[in-house]
Amino acid sequence: MAAFGQGSSLAALRSLNLTGTKVTVSTVSALIISCPALSYLNLSSCRYLPRGMKKVYRGQDDIRQCLSKLLASADEPAAAQDTS
Repeated sequence: MAAFGQGSSLAALRSLNLTGTKVTVSTVSALIISCPALSYLNLSSCRYLPRGMKKVYRGQDDIRQCLSKLLASADEPAAAQDTS
């Protein structure tokens, strides 16, 4: 996923389904930042994301809120994160 996030054509990406993957907070954050047109993001059952983040995001505002929460969770101590 990290290599995918470095592509130059990501600006046009509008929909991304990551259901059930082992994607990390830092990778999802980088993807959201790299994909300004993203309007659908499915993070359901992503085991390495914090509780409450594993859901479907629709619309750019919803995805930007997701990014804010992901960045805030990255600032928390690792022991406080729930990765179940």
